[in-house]
Formats: sequence, structure tokens, C-alpha cells
Amino acid sequence: QQEPLSGRPKTARLVAPTGIVLLIILSLWYFGIQPNHWFKTDFGTLILDNQGKPLSAALNSNEQFRFVHTDSIPNKVKTCVLLYEDQYFYYHPGVNPVALGSALWQGVKGKKLRGGSTLSMQVVRLATGNKAKTIFRKVKEIVFATRLEAAFSKDEILEKYLSLAPYGSNIIGIEAASWRYFGKAPSGLSWSQAAMLAVLPNNPAQLYPGKNNALLKAKRDALLKKLLQEEIISCLVYTSPSP
Repeated sequence: QQEPLSGRPKTARLVAPTGIVLLIILSLWYFGIQPNHWFKTDFGTLILDNQGKPLSAALNSNEQFRFVHTDSIPNKVKTCVLLYEDQYFYYHPGVNPVALGSALWQGVKGKKLRGGSTLSMQVVRLATGNKAKTIFRKVKEIVFATRLEAAFSKDEILEKYLSLAPYGSNIIGIEAASWRYFGKAPSGLSWSQAAMLAVLPNNPAQLYPGKNNALLKAKRDALLKKLLQEEIISCLVYTSPSP
């Protein structure tokens, strides 16, 4: 009679080393990637009078207008940015599989990689300076974005995006953009103004007040129309002629 094989089954013998490898990978992901190191606090200075009007502003060390954002994110700004950039921001773990799959498929077909980036992925790109539009960059952004989500809350990630996003010329962050273009804090923006700032970071080199104004207005109005369709604003706000 044939004796039973000694020892554990082969699949069982693989469980322990596989678990160790996964533990090592998870440890490297969690402890090796330190999102806190990505965010520089290089701000300029904005001086206001006792009426809250700007008196003077100083650039940061990179010759940029970038100011500390001290208030909570205004609802108009948050709504416009999420509707334009990432409608599922509060529902995904840093990566939107559907949008990313579509973008990667375009890359496989030899077309330029466009879209697919969540706000978390954009924060990674802005913070790390990774601008090359390649599949490898996308993979790196995916890994780093999931780590970012593990380290910060959704509102903290949104705040970091609004602090790092480019708004044309040497203007960085929603605070500087709001003061530079409208002479007010983000909390005082109208829906029209918030919508305009929401579309700027998508192409800040070619699109900002004073450059390609017709295209800028068209993009702003398209976002306002979307806000109207979602019943977030009224028709009266949408037809307002304010810039």
C-alpha cells in the first residue's frame, strides 16, 4: 500500500513566504512612501488693511504668488472644482478605475495620454513635479495616490490640491489666484468667479484672464451650465454677466 506523502501540500508551503513578501511590500508602501515630505511650505506674504483689502504682496523664494490658505474650503470653490475635475472624489480610493482604464487604453493605441487622473493623482503630480505623460508616470501616480489617501483625509487632499494648483503666470494656489484676479478671499467668490478659477489649472500656461479670454469664458460658461443642469445654481446666476 502506497504511503501518504509527508509534509504539507505545496500550496500550503507557499502561504508563509507569500505572506512575508506581501507584508514587505505593504511595509514599503506604507513606511517607505512619505507624503508629508512632498509638500513644501514656501509661501509669500499678503498684507491686508483693517477693511480686509490688500495693501501689498511679496513673492515666495521661487518668485511666485502663493499665500497660506487659512479658511476652510468655500462651498462654491469645492463644488466647482469637484464637478469639473473629479466628480467621484469622495467615493474612490485615489484612483478611478473606469476613467483610468479609458486613458490607458488611449495610450496603448498610441494616442497621447489624457484624462484618467483623479484629484489625488494630480496632487501627486504637482507635489513631486512629475510631468512626463507616460504610462510609467500613471503607474507611479496610482501607487502614490493610494498612499496619499491613506495618509490624509479627503478634505486635506482637496486643500493640498487648491494650494498647489497653477492658475496662470506665476500664481500658485486658490488663495493667490482669488486675490490676484478678483481682489478678494476665496470665501467671497461668486459662482461665476469660482467656476472660472476651477477651469484654470487644466491648462494654466495657455488659459488665464488676459490670455485666450474667449476660450476661458467658454470653459467657464460650460461649467456654469453643468452647475445649472445639476440644479446647484439658478438660471439667474448662470445668466449673470459678471466675469
